[in-house]
Order: sequence, then C-alpha cells, then structure tokens
Amino acid sequence: MSKMTFPLVLGLLLCAPRAGLSADRAELLRQAARGGERLWASAQAPPERMGSRDLYIYALALAQAKLNTERIETLLAVGAKIDRLFLTSDAKAQPQ
Repeated sequence: MSKMTFPLVLGLLLCAPRAGLSADRAELLRQAARGGERLWASAQAPPERMGSRDLYIYALALAQAKLNTERIETLLAVGAKIDRLFLTSDAKAQPQ
C-alpha cells in the first residue's frame, strides 16, 4: 500500500458497519494492520515531521484485527507526544 492510501483504506475499513463482519473485510483489516510495519518502524524514532493521525489509525486497526496488540500502547504514547509537541510549537508561533 502506498503511504497515501494506507490511512484511507484503514479509515474506510474501520468506519464500515461491524455487524456481520465478513471474512473478506476481516482479511482486508488483517492485511492493512500488517501493512503498517513501516509506520511501526518510524514510530520507534519518529521523524521530525511525522503526524499522529496515522499512528492512531494503525493502533485502531491493530486492536480491531487483534494483531500485535502489544504495539498499541506505544503507538498511542508516540502519537500523544507528537500532538503535545505540535500544540507547544503552535502556541509559540502565535503572537500574544
């Protein structure tokens, strides 16, 4: 999956109704969760311009697919750290 389609595909899968989860949808969700390996590697030493949205989407995908659930806490913590850094830098940039 390309970098641009990964969040889109996960978002669509996660927003779809859960009732009657089909085998196809479940398999797509598992594939999407496995497809986040590059994102997981980036989360270990986040680049300066990394956004938190993909981390949260990936954490949700892992939870729903019940794959690599030990990664969820780290993904959420890194996402929260990125959010705090963004809010802090945004507040400094605005005139008072």
